[in-house]
Amino acid sequence: MIGFKYVGVGRKKSSISISCLKPGNGLIVVNNIPIFKYFKNLNLNNIYRVFKFLKYKLDFNINIKGGGFSSQFKSMEFSIISSVIDFNKSLKSDLKKSIKKITDSRVKERRKIGFVKSRKKKQFSKR
Repeated sequence: MIGFKYVGVGRKKSSISISCLKPGNGLIVVNNIPIFKYFKNLNLNNIYRVFKFLKYKLDFNINIKGGGFSSQFKSMEFSIISSVIDFNKSLKSDLKKSIKKITDSRVKERRKIGFVKSRKKKQFSKR
């Protein structure tokens, strides 16, 4: 169980992250950069909340593509949770209680013809 590599995928808006979990020292690397350098301004407590369920020290190697920083962060959180669930199936119920969603499929609505944005219209002039 410890010698293998576990993979999890997370999605939020247009960002997709793939996390690989393997035994190690507890390092989290995002796109070959340590997590505290990649996400400088964001609070990392949500990520470290997952580690209180684990008994082992595990390394996470995460690749993220697309989206902005906040959607990348959320997709990374979802991928870490799914790889931990793949690693230990008994943690699934505890993780789902602590973190509400595993994936978030909401995306931006497309712009329609004749509209300014997806639903915003030009101001109507009576005269």
